[in-house]
Amino acid sequence: LFVEKSEKKVVLNRHTKSFLKHPQTFMNAEKANTQSGVSICFSSNSSEIKVFFEERDDSQTRQKVFGIFKNGKFYQQANGFEFSFPNPDGDKLTEWEIVLPAFTGINFTGLEIDKSADLKSVKSKKKPIYAAIGNSITHGVGQNGAAYLTYPFLLARQKNWELYNLAVGGSKISWPVANLLKNIEVEVITILWGFNDWNSTFTIENEIKPYYKKLLTELRKVQPNAKI
Repeated sequence: LFVEKSEKKVVLNRHTKSFLKHPQTFMNAEKANTQSGVSICFSSNSSEIKVFFEERDDSQTRQKVFGIFKNGKFYQQANGFEFSFPNPDGDKLTEWEIVLPAFTGINFTGLEIDKSADLKSVKSKKKPIYAAIGNSITHGVGQNGAAYLTYPFLLARQKNWELYNLAVGGSKISWPVANLLKNIEVEVITILWGFNDWNSTFTIENEIKPYYKKLLTELRKVQPNAKI
């Protein structure tokens, strides 16, 4: 949702800094600065493609597992901050999607293709937007670092939705997340929060119920028509 571009890199943020600093945002910033659900899409007829990333210095690092999709279908998995893969279709223009890891924060720093090859942007198809909110289950724990195996990613593919995964492992109910969805029209929102609240010092009456009610109230203000 929040992209910072420079000549050297692209920083892909799922949240804003002001959101992460809000006193009622109960999230770990290092976990939030990962890119679960984020993809990089492009078309090229290069016989081989090399992709470059760098580790974010404000994020945690776990498994560096990428999913590579070719013309909308899973092609192969990749690991590390630099990797390459062949184009089996030769000089045919092929649409590629690189799904970033769930629990490693990275910046995108570049592509390398054949000198004679073309590189084109992919025209984004207008799809219903799906926002996934929650803790580690929604973020992707249990999938060995592969965001393309998380339930929000699989659900979005099944329904042909565009995904924004705002979940953060270890987080508690954080109603300010609604402010992140102010400027887009969301079709569906799923919420899977509560266990970390219950497992901490939060009580049902003093924190959990009022925070959940505040979350739903604020979401409905910014997304009056979304199915929650």
